[in-house]
Amino acid sequence: MNMKGLLFLPLLIATVFCSTYLDGLNRTFDEIEQKVVDLYVTMPTAQVNDLLKKAQISVNDVSSNYGKKEDFKYEEAKIVAKWNGKEKTYEKVSFKTGGMYARSNDKVGFNIKLDKKFLGRKNIRLRPDPTDTTKLRSKISCDIANRMGVPSIQASFARLYMNGEFWGFYTLMDAIKPSWIKQTFSPTEEEITTLYQCKNGGFKFTTDTVYQCINANDDYQHMTAFKNFVTEVNKCKTIDEVDKIFEVDVFLKYLAFEWLIGSFDHFLVNGHNLYFYQRESDKKWTVIYYDYDNTFGTYLTANKWDSKGANQDGSGGVNQWGQNTRGNNPITYTFADWEMNLPIVKLLVHKNQSRFKKIVREVLVSAFNPDLLNPHIHELKHFLKPYVTEDYTPKNGKLPGRINNIGSKHTSSLTEFENTVESSLKAWISTKFDVACKNYGFNKNDILNESAKYVAKSYDYPFLHEEPKDKKTTTTTTTTTTIKKTTTTTTTKKTTTTTTTKKTTTTTTTKKTTTTTTTKKPTTTTIKKTTTTTTTTKKSTTTTTNPPSVIPTPKVCDKITKGFYACGGLNYPDASPCCETGYRCEYQNDYYYMCAPYTSGGSGGNNNNDPVYVKVETIIAYQFDGKDNKSATETKQYTQKIEGKSGTFGELKIDANNGKLAARGTDTQFNAGTKISFTAKANGSFVITSYPGYHSYTIKSGSAKAVAVDSDSKKVSIKAGEIYVIEATNTAYLYSLVITYQPDSSNNGGSTTTTKAVIAYQFDGKNNNSATETKQYTQKIEGKSGTFGELKIDANNGKLAARGTDTQFNAGTKISFTAKANGSFVITSYPGYHSYTIKSGSAKAVAVDSDSKKVSIKAGETYVIEATATAYLYSLVITYN
Repeated sequence: MNMKGLLFLPLLIATVFCSTYLDGLNRTFDEIEQKVVDLYVTMPTAQVNDLLKKAQISVNDVSSNYGKKEDFKYEEAKIVAKWNGKEKTYEKVSFKTGGMYARSNDKVGFNIKLDKKFLGRKNIRLRPDPTDTTKLRSKISCDIANRMGVPSIQASFARLYMNGEFWGFYTLMDAIKPSWIKQTFSPTEEEITTLYQCKNGGFKFTTDTVYQCINANDDYQHMTAFKNFVTEVNKCKTIDEVDKIFEVDVFLKYLAFEWLIGSFDHFLVNGHNLYFYQRESDKKWTVIYYDYDNTFGTYLTANKWDSKGANQDGSGGVNQWGQNTRGNNPITYTFADWEMNLPIVKLLVHKNQSRFKKIVREVLVSAFNPDLLNPHIHELKHFLKPYVTEDYTPKNGKLPGRINNIGSKHTSSLTEFENTVESSLKAWISTKFDVACKNYGFNKNDILNESAKYVAKSYDYPFLHEEPKDKKTTTTTTTTTTIKKTTTTTTTKKTTTTTTTKKTTTTTTTKKTTTTTTTKKPTTTTIKKTTTTTTTTKKSTTTTTNPPSVIPTPKVCDKITKGFYACGGLNYPDASPCCETGYRCEYQNDYYYMCAPYTSGGSGGNNNNDPVYVKVETIIAYQFDGKDNKSATETKQYTQKIEGKSGTFGELKIDANNGKLAARGTDTQFNAGTKISFTAKANGSFVITSYPGYHSYTIKSGSAKAVAVDSDSKKVSIKAGEIYVIEATNTAYLYSLVITYQPDSSNNGGSTTTTKAVIAYQFDGKNNNSATETKQYTQKIEGKSGTFGELKIDANNGKLAARGTDTQFNAGTKISFTAKANGSFVITSYPGYHSYTIKSGSAKAVAVDSDSKKVSIKAGETYVIEATATAYLYSLVITYN
């Protein structure tokens, strides 16, 4: 019996096709990116009642009597945080109402101080952003700042439960406190005394507005250092003089940033929502922005500029009678229109136009343009849908967490959420990008081309380079390698070495094995050789070698790193050096190794000109990656999406009557009592994979005893006709179950299995997760004219530019091939971006009307795909019958 299979199967284990917007930025919030943290707060009923009482604040209270309105604060709360299958309990938590004007909304925010660290910080904020129907303004603003390379806060999302009651969905954000400075800048001083918050509005970087800001250390309320700093800045006559005491480029990036995101609630207009910090390391001051709910057009009206007068750069702004000529749509305002004639802006920007123009261009390339942001926003929008629905679903006639009964009411819907993401957020970004390019004479295509190749870098925080402070430590001999000019070391036995803070050197040798422990962050590796053990601390002497230019691929890889992703280095010690096909792990700097393109004879795609007919295994793949699986469209013949209920799915039988199978963002919760079973149709094997550390289930075959699974990825041999049962014994989180039937004479009465030939051309840019599985058949198109396997690319009159997860396909670009046999092809694109035609032979070109288009093909016929406007391609799969 002949079996046919489409050989274009994406990598199934732990794969979600996510935007790469935040990749490589060394963010502590990466662990909860596109995740929701569930926070379960427990307080005595009397305290909850007091909270409800103090939360009653009206708009009038805020405007006229806010200072006398007392915050709720309870310092003995308990919080259980659950995220990514992890759980952590915090005792003696300070739980306080937060925000200023936002306290007059029906849904209020909270400030939380934990007794121990959550993702490296003790202070976090829950912001309801009730006026933001997109739920994304704060998150996207933080992400842009992160990617710009400035010191910046991070954001994700959380759900709040108060004594078991659901209180709604929130944006979870950093709180800039002295503890955040310690975590981020790693000063040695015990007390942070030079962090200042400009909170109340009206700060203009002038000496008479210094006291609009406060010292952020509640126990150290002096203002001397900040006043001296502002005074010195105002004495400066040139930008170079300011640069000696203040990180000018960071400030200029933030100025460009607030103009681009349309914020009137930061320095340029309202003069607040920013911190200044004097670094201990070099005594230089820097700036950090926060609070991003009033961005991207929210509450933005032209009357804010009515009393401004003429622009201080001489570009106009008013007519001869002093009337505003900037127009009624602030999104079109130039930077000179936007800023309120502030003296510091005149010095740093208007007297140094070329420098600021360069800064604006850098921000557009690195962080703010529709090609970068739209895919990121699209995926966040998709991710947020179920949580937004939950937040807008009333219970007992009331929306969750709307505890301020006299505050401003804000209601919305899932439809409004989806519509405003497109019409408000994405539309603002597209329009403002055009305005900025026109304002400064930039070529938009040049910006987008550079952006597609740009590798983002985070702010150069001191902790990335500093040695750990001297401490008395106990060193357990482990297998470690330090990339920066140190000797790779290995152990085969466990040795304990105690090192003091003096200039003492301790050497330990255990059976032809040595350990070198350095004070820098190591990268794990193993070398079975005899070495010398040296453990040192401050002022130590070590044997050094040059860092390797390439980390060799191990013989066994349990994780594949995608092209252009980190695969080692001091900042990424746990990254896998196993790169996807066509890439190898190459040295970039001491802190960063990356999977870089590498051509090796015989590797990569299939370059033969003849159709390929091969024996393959038949794979039936059941996806356990929840609601975000973008590969299901391509693999629908073979992939079943398990949506968390009892029933039959292909070969699988699901029994969740005594448990739960609940789809999450990137996996499926598999609770105790739930059973998954199937009967093997042939000999072969299956592999079941789970979230690391959460594999609490047994596997039972036939009448044999159930065996507990002891690893995150378990492979089991199967026999034809045997029944296999997987049963959860505790909470687990599944990624995938892949059943493989062997194509040999032991199956199907001695027949063999063949496939029809498939040549798959990937158009998903630099981050193709499926390349490992389809390496014999996949060609990666890197955005230039030429011949790639069967395809001919003509980009002379257009552009074919690889992006994070797709390829930009611009008007005038042509892709063509001549069919070698009868069959079909399927071309897929980013949703809503399929502006191209398909032409066969001498027939008329036909416009494509869907994101995934299947076309029948005839042997010898030439097919031409031509972009008519900007499209974004995912893949082209040619199948010969």
